[in-house]
Amino acid sequence: MCERYRPQYADLIHTVAWSGLREGEAFGLRPDDVDYRYGYLDVRRNVVYRKKQLIVGTPKARQRRRVEIPERLVHRLRNRNAETQWLFPNEAGQPLYGSNFLHRVWYPLLKEANLRRITFHDLRHTYASLLLKRSEPIKYVSEQLGHADVETTMKLYWHLVPNVHRGGINALANETGRDPSAIDGNGIALEGGGCVEAFDYMEPAIGIEPTTCGLRNRCSTN
Repeated sequence: MCERYRPQYADLIHTVAWSGLREGEAFGLRPDDVDYRYGYLDVRRNVVYRKKQLIVGTPKARQRRRVEIPERLVHRLRNRNAETQWLFPNEAGQPLYGSNFLHRVWYPLLKEANLRRITFHDLRHTYASLLLKRSEPIKYVSEQLGHADVETTMKLYWHLVPNVHRGGINALANETGRDPSAIDGNGIALEGGGCVEAFDYMEPAIGIEPTTCGLRNRCSTN
């Protein structure tokens, strides 16, 4: 898509889509931030313009990080001009201005390609979502995104983690369940088939949780 409508920005768009960098982190990359041998980006800075003045600062979490990138992106970036100060400079040789890029490049690109209007930052969310849907560890995704902690990633993306504990609960059912026809005097039949042998698998309540008393003075552990 980008090669057809905006080929001069194709490398930048692929970089964000395949690394999950924030806009200012991508605009702030320099040629020597790319490790072509081991395949990662060294994210050291964030750039932004305030009152038309370029401000070079640290990434959002104030931490430098290494972001792994696919071989296809390494190949694309290897062919870029390494003589420039910035990896993705504007016509004046300076980092791209976010607002100009959005309104002069990104949004027109989506319109010409007949695609839904999304923000450039949405590429970062898409990157994270696709990794999690492929069952990549959430800690790894958090490190790639540069979040301050894993809890931040969990709050944003936990709903996308597919059946993360499904294997565990299925294993529990297989371990404690058996065919209803085999129920003996100590078995408890369950709806839908299978049974739990209560006395074989019950754990003593002592030392686990305090008892909770419910209706009719019946007490159990929750």
